[in-house]
Formats: sequence, structure tokens, C-alpha cells
Amino acid sequence: MPMKRCKFSFSRVLLSIPAAAFLLCACSNSRNPIPEGVIPDYAAVTPEQETFGHELLGQLTDKFELDFDDQRLNEVEKIVGEITKAAGADQEPWHIHLFKAPQVVDVRAVHGNHLFVWSGFLDAVEDRNERAAVISHELAHTLAHHNEPAEFSLLSEIMLQTFSMAAAVAVSYASQGMVVINAPDAAKWAYVQAAGLDPIDRDYPDDMEKEASAISLLLMSQAGYQPEAALDLWSRAAANSDFEDLLDEISRDLSADERADLIKGMLKKLPTWTAKLDRQALERGDDSFDLSKGSKANSNDDDSPPTQDN
Repeated sequence: MPMKRCKFSFSRVLLSIPAAAFLLCACSNSRNPIPEGVIPDYAAVTPEQETFGHELLGQLTDKFELDFDDQRLNEVEKIVGEITKAAGADQEPWHIHLFKAPQVVDVRAVHGNHLFVWSGFLDAVEDRNERAAVISHELAHTLAHHNEPAEFSLLSEIMLQTFSMAAAVAVSYASQGMVVINAPDAAKWAYVQAAGLDPIDRDYPDDMEKEASAISLLLMSQAGYQPEAALDLWSRAAANSDFEDLLDEISRDLSADERADLIKGMLKKLPTWTAKLDRQALERGDDSFDLSKGSKANSNDDDSPPTQDN
């Protein structure tokens, strides 16, 4: 009985960490929403972001083998080059990493201009425009700063320190001194995990998914891709449960039906958005926009990939 009571107390302490962390979330992730029809301004990569991306790459290469020989990497590089050019985000290199992992169907972009692609995605989604739809959506999250790491305000830090000291004592007591934790780090880790803010397994709230979808469709249009391909992809997944299951990691918390409905509504607004961007470009004297097409002039027939930093 004493050991059982100890386990129960220990579990309660651990479960209390994310509960307390949730009370801090209002202090840590405030942001300004991005209006529909707007492509966010590109922000230069900081040294800290660059370091973060390379450290994350190191962690992933412990699990997955990088593939430099897959010819499909050239297509991914070309898509990223054209999408980032349309976003005005091609001033700095984008680091594109393809993992040899046919069992993983996923694409993730993180701050620091890093894009991680698992070969299972390229196996499952073979259409070039549909690949561009998924990749541009991931890049949109990064351009909109949706995947910035959790920031803790001074008040949050003080509250974390106070709570963490109590948690450390409680854990030590409950485990009879067998478990010692770095309490502030444990509380921050618990918040990141509970709030779905892990850089790779990140879940975005509905407002961020809506923003990324709008930005993605705009970027596809401006780069010369077919935005309707995004609707085709998710409509096909909605009609085929096996295919939807295959795309589960990419879809995150939204079902294929929900993504298809979201995109369908935005496609109706897309002509208005692109027309506005074209007018703004004309006022700036930017001749890279082709007003007759309602999109950025782009030589998509050229299959030579842009230079990317891997």
C-alpha cells in the first residue's frame, strides 16, 4: 500500500505540471492575426533560429537517413524556390532535407528556413501541383511565424520558478528521493508538450490553419501552380479512408473533409485576393506580375531546380 500511494502521489504531481502550465499559456503566445489575402513580410533568419534548425536536423538524422540521391529532391527544391520567390522570401537560402523513410508520410517546416520531407510523402502524393499544395502550406506556417518556439514572459518565468520549486519538492517526496527533476525545465517541457508546440509534432489551432491555407493558395497562384490541386488532394482523401489515413500526419488535427471545405471556401475568394496583389504590384512598378493571368509571372516550364542550400 505505501508504494501504491507513492505512485499515485507521483502521478498527480506529474499531471499537475501541464495543468499549471496551461494557466501560463495566455502569457506566452500572443500574436497579431494575418488578414485574408495578405502574404506576410519575410523576416530575416536570426543566428538563434539557424542554430535551432541545425540542432533539430541532428536529432532527426539520428532516426532517419538523409537521401541525397533521390531525383525527386530536385523537384522539391524547385517548388520551394518558386514558392519562396513568390513570397519574397528568397533572399536567404532554404535548407531542404529529404529523409529516406517510405513509412513516414510527412512534411514539416520550422523557423530558420528548414524544410524536412520524408520520402513516404513523395510516394503517396505524386502530382506536382498537389505536392506544391502541401509544401506551400507548411512554408506558410513558417512565413506566418506560427511555428516560433514558445516564449515565456517575465511573469510566466516567475510563476514557473515558484511552481517548479514546489513540484520538485513534491516529486522528491513522492518518490522517496528516487526521482530528482530540473523543475523549471520540466514545467516548460510539460507546457510545450501539452500545448502541442513541439517543433516537429506541432498542432496548430484553427485560426492558424485558416491563415496558412489562405497564404498557401495565394503563393501557389503567384508562383504559377494550380491552387485547385489542394482541393483535389483533400477531396480525394475524404472519399478514400485509406488515403486519408495515409495523410494523417500531414492533415494534423483537421479531417480531410474539414480541409476540403476550408479550401473550397477560400478558392472562391482567391481571384479577389490575387487582383488586389496585382494592383499593389502595379503601383510599386513590379513587372514580375502578369496581370493578364492574375499571378506572378513564372516560367514553370523550366525544370531546372533553383540553387538551394542543403
